[in-house]
Amino acid sequence: MSERHANANGDYTPGLDRLTRYALVALAVAQALALYGLAQVIDDFDDLRWLYGAYAVVGLLPLLFYLGGTRLYDIRNLIAAAVLAPLLFGLGWHLGWLCEPFENRSYHTENFVFSFALSIGAAVFVLASYLRAWPAQQNPSLTIRSC
Repeated sequence: MSERHANANGDYTPGLDRLTRYALVALAVAQALALYGLAQVIDDFDDLRWLYGAYAVVGLLPLLFYLGGTRLYDIRNLIAAAVLAPLLFGLGWHLGWLCEPFENRSYHTENFVFSFALSIGAAVFVLASYLRAWPAQQNPSLTIRSC
């Protein structure tokens, strides 16, 4: 059940329930610990593919829950995370492969990293917005309804 909170106009709008709020805080703490752990082992990694893959999952997957998670027990978020996690890891792995130092490479990837991270972050934001707007009682639909 969602709790109801009054907004500035005095109207009551549904908010996050207590369990979902605690789960999001626990997710933030787990993400911070995982990012700290990755930062500690960054100098020991010889293969950038695995490091970038881990950073992509740890950095971007919780964004799906922060933006799109309205209920903890919503199966749609778990399905989206299960599909998105290997995709993010694969894209991060590919970025790590592009950024590995090669002797005979004639192109530079430093400018590519920022645009890559920005575009993947925007895609996760759009997916989370779609999941949040998707009513729980209906099938997903991309049709535009007129007022």
